[in-house]
Amino acid sequence: MRISSVSFTRDLSKAYIYVENAATRELRISGVYVGGEDATSSADVKQAELKPGDKTLVVVERDRPFRRGEVVKLRVEAGQVAASAEVRALPAEFPVGIYGGDEVLSNRQALMEVLEMGLDTLVAGPDKLEAARRHGLRVVAYAPRAGESIDLDAVRRYAGHPALLAWYVVDEPDIWEVGGRLPEGWTAKWTGEVRKADPATPTYIVLCDPWSLERFASLPDILAVDPYPVSHLPLRYVEFMARRAVRAAAPRPVWLIPQAFRHGRPPRSGGWWWNRFPTPEEERLMVFMGLGQGLKGVIYFTYHSFIDNPNDPVEGVSSSHVDAAALRRGIARMSGELHALGRLLAFSDVFTETRSAAAWSRSGSVEAASLVAGDEAVVLVLVNHGYVSTPRGFEVAPAREVVVEARIPRWIKVLGAYRVAEWGVEDVELKVEGGVARITLPRLETAAAVVLAASDSAYRALVEEWRIWRRY
Repeated sequence: MRISSVSFTRDLSKAYIYVENAATRELRISGVYVGGEDATSSADVKQAELKPGDKTLVVVERDRPFRRGEVVKLRVEAGQVAASAEVRALPAEFPVGIYGGDEVLSNRQALMEVLEMGLDTLVAGPDKLEAARRHGLRVVAYAPRAGESIDLDAVRRYAGHPALLAWYVVDEPDIWEVGGRLPEGWTAKWTGEVRKADPATPTYIVLCDPWSLERFASLPDILAVDPYPVSHLPLRYVEFMARRAVRAAAPRPVWLIPQAFRHGRPPRSGGWWWNRFPTPEEERLMVFMGLGQGLKGVIYFTYHSFIDNPNDPVEGVSSSHVDAAALRRGIARMSGELHALGRLLAFSDVFTETRSAAAWSRSGSVEAASLVAGDEAVVLVLVNHGYVSTPRGFEVAPAREVVVEARIPRWIKVLGAYRVAEWGVEDVELKVEGGVARITLPRLETAAAVVLAASDSAYRALVEEWRIWRRY
């Protein structure tokens, strides 16, 4: 048995604990312990009996909220079998953002572009926090350096700023530390030091090597991964890395850094891996592949994709390249969807292959994933793999009459199905029989999400978020 995901509501009054039966026999949950205290009688165990490979949800609600940043020890027992985890109490977030925040906040054209794209988060230095706040933006802030160390006094000085979303401890230690350019143990040491200096703010690192995930993934409060497949790897590399990252980081959240850049010309050394921008369709596929694997945030990487000379070229949000302009509009059109879905996905877990909420497609090229968001909804993420992506370009054949089925967990009573699309939130034909929901989409170009909602409030929240962030 293992705890696969833990998330807390914004007010920290409630914790969602997803538990998986990894044993080969049926188990029955018999005890729930939070912070060393027996919470069995007050915990809401949605499904106590678990068959092998199945998952359930345990909801712990407190009259006195968890203290932000406190270390919470969790233990779920099933007879002689138990699963334990230790996480910090931090509000669940689903950012939709972009790198290059320092340039964005010093260039009005770039800033207006970012706001028009429907983004709410920047990656920038902590000195940009106040400027970001003035424009309603949050910041994943680079932890200030002092030589080879982190300036902990500066961390304490910026702690508590309302625009501070997370501390970016280090980028790609699977290159820098593994390669010897940072001392052995640097990432673990300074992640811990930043956490002690500012206990209320999440720590964040980024990994790029799927084979080094287990070494670093459990260190930060938030892990991000940056698979960049266009145009030298299959797009499914995003799925592959996301799946491994979610497993390695569990029960902590993982965010996706999708590729939104190219290298403008071949490097002196020869190979030209990133020779073109992703098309809007490829960008959408990459993002939804990540969502389907359980990733809980999207921060696009567009900046500083130079090769030999920092000024030759810099392709970013200000790029005048025609393909960059098309990509920016494609990103903007997704924003309403991502913000609306993010409200649910922030506290969800993947149930695709479980007995209680398995999902499958009856259309050959379409893959279906099922994510359970507490007791509010099941989110179905559909990806059409009928595409060809090469260094020269991209083509996709739309799938027609897409039929998807999913088992509904016994603790969710589905009232309606809604496709959250770039043009709005629309009803989807739904049939539920024997605990299995069946939906049909007449056409699927690339990827889509359908929410099987258990309440009118869940539907209204989707519509409200979409209206705020729509950029269609």
